Amino acid sequence: MVNQHLKSMNYAKKVWLLVCSLFVIIGICIGLHFFFGPEDNMSLSCRADLHGKGVKRDVKVAIDIKIVGEEVTLKYRSFESGTDNHSMIMKGKLEKLDLTSMTFKLKLEKGQVVSNLLQHSFSNHMKSVIDSSRLAMANRGPLSLDIHLLEIDEKQHYAIVQFSPDDGLWGCDIKDNKLTF
Repeated sequence: MVNQHLKSMNYAKKVWLLVCSLFVIIGICIGLHFFFGPEDNMSLSCRADLHGKGVKRDVKVAIDIKIVGEEVTLKYRSFESGTDNHSMIMKGKLEKLDLTSMTFKLKLEKGQVVSNLLQHSFSNHMKSVIDSSRLAMANRGPLSLDIHLLEIDEKQHYAIVQFSPDDGLWGCDIKDNKLTF
């Protein structure tokens, strides 16, 4: 009887040791994922425009897109000779990533305009972009914007994107891509 009692105590110790070990392993895995786990992110630098219906721009423009988790930053820039004249930085959330259509659905909630002090005024195109964005945010709340990935080549580090409601095609350099398609 004593022998049987010792066996059951040894069995209980083994089970308790196994359960504690499992909790420690699970805790380590959760901690590693939390601190070092991959976060969905993408960073693109796009130039306009490859194609667009009746789009006439009086300056060269670019958009830098940075998506980290659900946070989105768009920097719309106008430039000459490689120097930024003006830019509009908009921030918001990634509302949805639709993998079937390869579309990022964004809600941009706030923005700011940055201007080169040596420039006396905004170009007509930049004024139009700033005014339409300001009006949309003031009247309807967050600005909805879709970025449709038409083509992506991670080996060559480029993507072709189309913005909606705009129809222009933009060529983009992929700076960072940790999204799994």
